[in-house]
Amino acid sequence: MALVLPVMVPGTGHAAAGNDGLFPAPTDILHVAALHAAGFRGQGVSVGIIARGARNLQDLTKAGIPPPKVETLSVKPGTGDQGDRMLQVVHDIAPQAKLGFCAARNTREAVTCAEALI
Repeated sequence: MALVLPVMVPGTGHAAAGNDGLFPAPTDILHVAALHAAGFRGQGVSVGIIARGARNLQDLTKAGIPPPKVETLSVKPGTGDQGDRMLQVVHDIAPQAKLGFCAARNTREAVTCAEALI
């Protein structure tokens, strides 16, 4: 039987948030709190997300859950919620970054999305 220990946030003595402390949250891995304290919050940066879909984006926005404003370039909303999750993680890391989203179901659509997001 293997012993599984929680991942600890360096210098705090506390388990990292995420999956009951067994895995660190992305914001902990990247030391986002320190970056934000130093003034790095994504200002002047644009981030484009390409995923199969962000089907919950409108509901999340209405509920006040970040990201608050996303430029959506897809005609179709796509399927799945991978885009919702990616947008939320990027927003947590860089809350002042301009976010764009495009749904792609195949390589051709991904290329079209990449060109639109640039």
